[in-house]
Amino acid sequence: MILRAPVLSACSNFNQAWAPEKLAHSAPMVRDYRDGMFWAQVETTLGEHVYDQPTTTYPTEIAAADKRLSVMIQSPNPLYDGGVTPYTPEGVEAFGHFAASIVRKYPNVHSIEVMNEFNAQNFISGPLKAMQPFSDERVAGYFELLKSVATKCRAVRRSVKILGGATHSLPTLYLWKLFDLGARAYMDALALHPYTTIPEAMVEQIKFMRRHPSIDSMPIEITEFGAADETRAARMFAKLYSQYSLSGASRVSWYQMHDRGDGFAPLYLANGTITAVGRAYKFAQDNLVGKNASPLNKGPGTYGTRFGLNIFSIWGEPRAISVRNGAEAYDSRGEKITTDADMYFDEERLLYIVAPTTIAFGSAGNVVLAPAKTIADSRAHFRFPIAREYKAAGDVFERFFRDKNGLELPLPSHHGQSPGGGAWFPSRWNKDVGVKNETHIEERIMIIQALCEVVHRYTAPKATQGSLVIKLIGRPNVPMQVIVRKNDAVVAEGEAVVNYDNTLPVNLALGDALEVVVRAPTLRNVIDYRISFVK
Repeated sequence: MILRAPVLSACSNFNQAWAPEKLAHSAPMVRDYRDGMFWAQVETTLGEHVYDQPTTTYPTEIAAADKRLSVMIQSPNPLYDGGVTPYTPEGVEAFGHFAASIVRKYPNVHSIEVMNEFNAQNFISGPLKAMQPFSDERVAGYFELLKSVATKCRAVRRSVKILGGATHSLPTLYLWKLFDLGARAYMDALALHPYTTIPEAMVEQIKFMRRHPSIDSMPIEITEFGAADETRAARMFAKLYSQYSLSGASRVSWYQMHDRGDGFAPLYLANGTITAVGRAYKFAQDNLVGKNASPLNKGPGTYGTRFGLNIFSIWGEPRAISVRNGAEAYDSRGEKITTDADMYFDEERLLYIVAPTTIAFGSAGNVVLAPAKTIADSRAHFRFPIAREYKAAGDVFERFFRDKNGLELPLPSHHGQSPGGGAWFPSRWNKDVGVKNETHIEERIMIIQALCEVVHRYTAPKATQGSLVIKLIGRPNVPMQVIVRKNDAVVAEGEAVVNYDNTLPVNLALGDALEVVVRAPTLRNVIDYRISFVK
């Protein structure tokens, strides 16, 4: 798969209220829109599709501005199935005809997105809502809607793209079931809204999703991504855009274009003023879109993407960086760094480096980057096993579970949004002791049942001297215990409530095993964890 920085889109809401000033505000920067269409406004008489009001004719205005558009359809129609999400053959057929009427009416609509977050509960109604989101019945209901829309839209215009899946987060159980039914034949790209995945985990979680053979090389579109914290929105945009570029995304849509009052950071204010995240969007639009993308590969704990030959993004483990020979640094908003004091990156702060020629690292090149200190990191090295192995390919830790009787058990890969609860994205979860007694780990969180423990074991591939850094944040008033062993000998142990933060000097010979045990001695605990071995 050739990786490229994806096309940028923005989530507008012209189908809810036509506002020509919003189109005017966005026109200089936004080239592609993701919007919707209300079925009940278009079809008020059985079988007749009429586009005669501003909220249904807005695609004409977008075309006049020489812009592109995708339309998401998810609303029901009181003429069919009692006004709930279509589920009968008649309702599903009519839904497909409605979609086809959009394609016929508006040549500038390049894509139809089938439903919105169908694996959740907010945009679905009727019998389908009563089904479990991961159930075969819910998946089959979506498959029939997808098939109807794809078949009828392609009969009108074969080139129209069908965006399927329509999921909140990365519910891989739901998606794998959908593709097992043959959904690949009825979609041109998989539409995702991975709100619950942190940027640093995005690439590995999407790799896990792609283990299904029908998704392996399929284009994906992130038809919504956004941030509720305006102070961090530009950084989140830049990090996510970097990671989506490495994940096979062909198009990504920032939610939202203008403020809708739902707490998400917009690209523009009501008066047309561009926001910080708007400036981040503009920088990507002007400098990154369409460039070949590849991993920066500058050490564990350091994240970044090369865009073409002369631009890269970087964040993660704090490291000194400097530029020379015409190279320049920009922050996530696309603002040029002009002082040495601002010439840094860390886990929150991202930098772009832009050079007039090919990026070259080292004293003879145009970028000098201090050596990485991270040797092993529980977050940066988190990977998903193929089966029940303790150590997944690409990981440096064995990760496993000990129950209250001391029995060691694996932590196999676990689908997002599965029966019994858990995250809406892939994780590692042991259910051998029963669904209600699960222990599972994510990139940032571990859930440990009472009297049980999660173990991270690092075996040194060479003699190494460094520091073991353990940071844990647990539930209030619930104790947690930490035991550190080197070759089965205890070298440190402690107990804390809420916060545990400890750094230990460690010298390892070739083959030495360093084991960090986190235990819940009394009650089930949910712990934000980070275990690192650094130089």
